[in-house]
Amino acid sequence: MIAPRWGWFAVLWDEFVAADPGLTRLLTAARVTLSVALAVAAIGVLAGVLHFSLSVVILAAVVAMQTALSINDSSARTTTLLVPLPATFGVVLGALTSGHALLADLLFLAVLFTAVAIRRYGLRWTAFGTIATLTYFIALFLGATPEQLPALIATIAVAVAVTFLVRFVVLREAPAWTARRMVDAFRARVRLVLDAVIDALAKGHSAASEEQLRRATFRLNETALAIESRLPEDAGDAGAVVFDAELSAENLAAAVPRLRELDGAALRGIRVALATLRHGNTARAARVALRVQTAAESDAAAIETAESIRDLADAIERLRHVRAALRGSSGSNSMATPPQQPPLRQAIQVTLASAASIAVGEALSPQRWYWAVLATYFVFIGTASSGETIARAWSRTLGTALGVALGLLAGHFAQGHPELEVPLIFVFLFLGVYFLRVSYTAMIFFITALLSLLWGLLGRFSDGLLIIRLSETAIGAAFGAIAAIFILPTRTRDVVSSAIAETLDALAVVVHAGIQHVLDPSANPESTVAPARLLDDRLQQLVARTRPVLAGRALTAGARRLRRWTAALSACGFYARSFAAVVDRADAAAELRAADPLRELEAVVTANIRAAAEHFTADVTVATTDARPYLDTLVQLSHDAPDGADRVLVPAIHLVDRLDRAIVRLARDESPQPARAPWEVREDASAARTAPPTA
Repeated sequence: MIAPRWGWFAVLWDEFVAADPGLTRLLTAARVTLSVALAVAAIGVLAGVLHFSLSVVILAAVVAMQTALSINDSSARTTTLLVPLPATFGVVLGALTSGHALLADLLFLAVLFTAVAIRRYGLRWTAFGTIATLTYFIALFLGATPEQLPALIATIAVAVAVTFLVRFVVLREAPAWTARRMVDAFRARVRLVLDAVIDALAKGHSAASEEQLRRATFRLNETALAIESRLPEDAGDAGAVVFDAELSAENLAAAVPRLRELDGAALRGIRVALATLRHGNTARAARVALRVQTAAESDAAAIETAESIRDLADAIERLRHVRAALRGSSGSNSMATPPQQPPLRQAIQVTLASAASIAVGEALSPQRWYWAVLATYFVFIGTASSGETIARAWSRTLGTALGVALGLLAGHFAQGHPELEVPLIFVFLFLGVYFLRVSYTAMIFFITALLSLLWGLLGRFSDGLLIIRLSETAIGAAFGAIAAIFILPTRTRDVVSSAIAETLDALAVVVHAGIQHVLDPSANPESTVAPARLLDDRLQQLVARTRPVLAGRALTAGARRLRRWTAALSACGFYARSFAAVVDRADAAAELRAADPLRELEAVVTANIRAAAEHFTADVTVATTDARPYLDTLVQLSHDAPDGADRVLVPAIHLVDRLDRAIVRLARDESPQPARAPWEVREDASAARTAPPTA
């Protein structure tokens, strides 16, 4: 990668800022760590004054951590204040049954079933179910008795109060600040795309550079979606500016293969413009790009790339103004219930797998069996298919194994040194929460290491204890995976098929909205960017749903086919974004003669999209319709139109042409051709304008 003038530190800083849009993960980790620290300190003082057992500190830590982590609904303040209800229910139930092993086990299964089943009611009830489960477990773990209930309930109240103050007073969310940090993250992503483009031009064609470009543009789209989910309704043209910047950066990435064939002054000018833009000098980058664009020796690739550089420089400047004006919003995407398996079906799976985990876990360790049950419960959280559950089970086992290794080192190194153990416990807690949304394995790794230090602090640390932790976790994860496969499974193929169908539906919506806008912008004043963003969201979900299928199965025919579909649909997403951006500029209706061919073109493309969906889901041979006659008619009409009348129509129909060809190849299960860049599409459009009319 080419280092900017500020050196490698700037690149690393961009990676850090871009990896956490809005610094939301950093803020969450800080909230959880501070909440746990203050709750533990407050309960420690209270226990000394009121002569509580210090064991209630564990309950305080768990309640504070789960309250800070799991409350994510749109009424977070109210939900947080209601947490003592499910938490108290859990400890009361645990205190009443802790002396009756069989009854406690049976009630544990009932609590688990209920906690999973109520997820159907949304994020609030999902959080309440998890908190009730953990407090019930803590009451059993501590051997709580009815006489201790006042102390336990007081501990819950203090922990929730501390967490409420930390989240909504001390480290409260500032929407405007978060929105501006998200724009900073997007600008950092743009710079990383520029780094990838510069690097690819310097190194020439290689699998590594192509993967770097692909990953950089995917992350750019991911960050753009995150920003738009946090923009307020009155954010003006902020969403359009983000969209324009994203598309310009994608155009640059797509142009790399043709740019490698350039030499001489054009290539040198492109390199200088890219490096200048990467360094933040948008005005100079635009001037250099303009010289390349107007130079006599520049070919189509150089001209179109220079235009993309100028567009990106302009978008970056507008982003700076947008950032300064943003007020921010709490967003909507983060409030939606994530995709998941049917709760009742998952509740049955969790209950049966937990019953098996209890039986085997107790046989291995009568005192530590609960680790197996908790592993079973948590591997099902947030999963939408059997494949995702299996992947999560493996991640939990791997993270525990690695955490045990670190725990053995840290435990022996820090044992007997509380001044070292206590800070390390909170460091590991912070890191575990920070990496939660990035890597489940990393989160479990740090939490396991944290527990090792905690046991050392309590005088219970031993190598054998860590081995039992690993064994019990493996048992619980294994039974969770087995239940996901054999008990009312939600097949990964079905979930992936549904995701592909939803993506294709969103693609059809973009085509429909765009063509309707071309037919009459005044009758369809809504921006075509919104349907394109819905398509982006579907594509992101598709990538998430296919990840468990593709992991470890890179050489199977099914994985190769799915990877081909994912790549082709990503290319269709690129064409659709370009199409939406082009037609959004339409300010006058297409001429009357073009209306019928445009409607026919929409009908054909929509039919081909449906055929592709049917082919994938039903695995049957489907018929597709040739869109060429309608495209040729529209090209001829644009050729006959007065100068400037085809400003929108020609590039729009050629983008639809590229999109339709990709869809037809999928419907026929043909290997897709390499996606062509926007300047190739525009080159086709230029040729169409000069070609003789087609009969």
